[in-house]
Amino acid sequence: MKNELRQLIAADKIEQVLEKLEEIASYSNDQDFKNTLTLLQARHKEQRKNLILKNKTTEELEAERGQLRLALLAVLDEYNLEAPTIPALSPSSPKLNLLWLGLGVSFVLLSLVSVFLLPCPSSAQYTVFRTLLSLGVAGLVAMLPLIFDLQAKLKWSVGLFLSLFLLIYVSK
Repeated sequence: MKNELRQLIAADKIEQVLEKLEEIASYSNDQDFKNTLTLLQARHKEQRKNLILKNKTTEELEAERGQLRLALLAVLDEYNLEAPTIPALSPSSPKLNLLWLGLGVSFVLLSLVSVFLLPCPSSAQYTVFRTLLSLGVAGLVAMLPLIFDLQAKLKWSVGLFLSLFLLIYVSK
């Protein structure tokens, strides 16, 4: 990753370097790195503004661009910028919560649409509808505390899911 960024800096592709560093920063917990990146992005934006407005001479702009390239190289040397790994989805991960929310809503909607499309379902179809509706409603209700970050423990959400699923599935 560092070699790729060095090549981009050498090719004077500062925008691409900053974009890749921004991607790395999104996975990083290093606040100092994020702050440094923000400052470098601001310097780059200021340089582009000066170039457009022609506030500085070509020599001054080239000197600032060289300083920015040196600063980017220093960042590559100072910080550990290994290729980001895919972050694990923890039980309280917003992406995982949205996934479960989407699945719950999908199951409920699928059940409701099926009821209107098949007003007289067979026994097997009724079992599928009941299962989907049970999964959807139980999943939605169990994920609400996690989605709204109500400090719910995962054990409680799982217990809530199972109890609601059984209650809805068993009830006629």
